[in-house]
Amino acid sequence: MKKLGLFLALAFVSFSLQANVPQNAHIRITGEGSINAEPDQVTFQLLVRAEKDTALAAKQTVDQRVNALLAELETFNIAERDVIAAQLLTQSRFEYGREGQRELAGYEASRSISVTLRELPRMSAFMDYALSVGIEEIQSIQMEVRDHAELEMAALNLAIEAAKIQGHAIAEQFGTQLGSVYSVDVSSGSTRGQYGGVERVLVSGSRMQDSVGQYLQENMEIKAVVHVVFNLE
Repeated sequence: MKKLGLFLALAFVSFSLQANVPQNAHIRITGEGSINAEPDQVTFQLLVRAEKDTALAAKQTVDQRVNALLAELETFNIAERDVIAAQLLTQSRFEYGREGQRELAGYEASRSISVTLRELPRMSAFMDYALSVGIEEIQSIQMEVRDHAELEMAALNLAIEAAKIQGHAIAEQFGTQLGSVYSVDVSSGSTRGQYGGVERVLVSGSRMQDSVGQYLQENMEIKAVVHVVFNLE
């Protein structure tokens, strides 16, 4: 009974795969296209956090640091639309005493902020400033391109053209002609090169060291892949 069930399952899978291609003569082609681009903006994910004896004191400390950061964003030509500040969160902190009892140790407040900087040469200066006003952590640095959608379309056009060229060449080698398109499956994505050349940025309390980090722009490759089934004439 189990063997029969397995046979029926395999038969169904085989039928499903065959249903995705025409019954007449056809050819399946994969075309790839890619565009190399240099990033022209960067998005930082920042974390502000404070621990105090009361929830109010922790919140006020976080508010002060966030306000100090926001007050100078115009200096870096950062528009309001390029800043996303999450809601402030507060929570109790507990510690365990020598006898294992749970004791209230204070309160923690935190807030996440996303900031997009459109002037890459000022990237290091912005991080220095953010840390100097009490930003606890730079959680991530995401290099981006503004016209990503246009570059994706350009990569897709290259992939389509590559599929057509391959299809015509293979059909000609077999003495036939490429016909109409039966089906198309498209996938796209971005890959990034190594993000390197970084000197450590040291923080002591809320003061930055005099050393300034140097950051090399990473290369971005925007890729598109098309899987095409052509009819043959």
